[in-house]
Amino acid sequence: YRCFIGGSTKIVHERNAARAVLSKLYNQFDNKDFRITAHTFEDFSQKHKDQGHQNEYDNFIRLTADCAIFIICEKVGVKTIAEYELAINTLEQTNFKRPPVFVYNDASCEEDDSITVFRKKVSENRAYWRDYSDIDNLMHLIQEDLSSELWELLYQA
Repeated sequence: YRCFIGGSTKIVHERNAARAVLSKLYNQFDNKDFRITAHTFEDFSQKHKDQGHQNEYDNFIRLTADCAIFIICEKVGVKTIAEYELAINTLEQTNFKRPPVFVYNDASCEEDDSITVFRKKVSENRAYWRDYSDIDNLMHLIQEDLSSELWELLYQA
């Protein structure tokens, strides 16, 4: 189960928190022979040495990702919006089989207009929007959402 984690490159602790949750879920589901991995822009920039990496993680979202997690705060950039739209388009093209899309917004950040516009876009697209208050709350929400998603997948198998 391969998860793409997107959002601002400045949100380091939040991305690490998401990775920690996925690691915890990996351990929880390991006895069911279910592997869980996290992939962020760092993974692509460290593994691939050519100049532009956007195409590589766009292809990952389009062809490989089993879920897409977006963590936002203060504003939503053009690249994050494009990655989100790609994930939603892929979800629609796969008849809503993959990747489910989760958006986590730091409610303690002051929001600019891009957050309001993005929230409206998310509500129109069958994606999950969750506000969180701190890192512990973010980790709880991600674990709750993905654990539910993983159990559903196991029951379908």
